[in-house]
Amino acid sequence: MVVSRRALSAAANATGAKAAPASAVSVEEEIKSLETLLAQAKARLPKKEDAGPAMADSDKFVIGTYNAISKTGLNEFPKNKYRIVPLEKNAGTEAHAILLRSHKLTNEQVPSSVRAIARCGSGTNNIPVEQMTNRGIPVFNTPGANANAVKELTICALLLASRGVVEGIEHTKKIFAEDGKEKEKVKKRIENEKKMFVGQEVKGKRLGVIGLGYIGASVAEVSRYYSWRYMIDRGTDPLVSKLGCAELGHVRHWIRPWSDCRDRLEAAWPHHAARHQADGAARGV
Repeated sequence: MVVSRRALSAAANATGAKAAPASAVSVEEEIKSLETLLAQAKARLPKKEDAGPAMADSDKFVIGTYNAISKTGLNEFPKNKYRIVPLEKNAGTEAHAILLRSHKLTNEQVPSSVRAIARCGSGTNNIPVEQMTNRGIPVFNTPGANANAVKELTICALLLASRGVVEGIEHTKKIFAEDGKEKEKVKKRIENEKKMFVGQEVKGKRLGVIGLGYIGASVAEVSRYYSWRYMIDRGTDPLVSKLGCAELGHVRHWIRPWSDCRDRLEAAWPHHAARHQADGAARGV
């Protein structure tokens, strides 16, 4: 019901009370109305726990895991339908599916109840794929899922190595262990010996990229910010296509073999028989 300012004033005069400002009344009503709408909206939000009737633990799908799998990913499985079981601590569990990272899975560790195996990463060389295929169990991988993290660690490693950061830290620890009680001596040694770890700048150097998958392409993309002249080695990497390189849009050089790239070398690729043989042949292995 909407009450006019004149009606409020009349009612106030009739009772001898002081009328409340109309603006104050309307603001309070608006706040109350908004709170009601917010409560109704929250009530309509879907909840994973309410996605269906809860199952007994014995009826739930069992997802067995090896290694530390991110809880963010595991939370995607509705708890009323799935049960997560760490297999390292619960050997013998009849899981319906297995999630793993670097664990070396054996045929004996896969019970007959398993219907699928997923590797949290691109490579599947730690899974007996051929044996699983013979048993009718599909093996999945997740290429690119951790590509950004590996790219950042790769760039970090290149920068650390070019400047001798780790070696400098270890040398500083040694100085403090030998002369830590003499402050002036420590200061003098650090000043005199820091030139041992000057290293070199990475700007403008050449970067060899072997394998142009999610990780290799990400590293090559970052290289433009360091003015790196990066090189894609199609000679020793049979899995790299000219079209795949062209998609980056700024490929400038091709080399063969990759061992000719002496300034910088970054190698990022999953295990593959064809690539492994080509790489071994290039190095004379």
